[in-house]
Amino acid sequence: MITSEIKAVFQAHRGFYGSPRIHQELRVSGHRIGRYRVAQLMQRAELKARTRKAFRPWSRASSGTAGVVENLLQQDFQPPAP
Repeated sequence: MITSEIKAVFQAHRGFYGSPRIHQELRVSGHRIGRYRVAQLMQRAELKARTRKAFRPWSRASSGTAGVVENLLQQDFQPPAP
């Protein structure tokens, strides 16, 4: 009944929606149900929302794959002898 609609919303959003968002979707579609009831029904149906991986910026230069750049200016990078 209502559990099948919760499963339908859950699967429609590939398992990323938790009880607050599913509750919001059900309210928009005209169902009168509480958020904690939705959470309870989700637990009984063993539906647990997946979390998205956090964005972590990275660059190729920091990974060490860039290598050494050619010395185009022919500068001497050796320290003077003591």
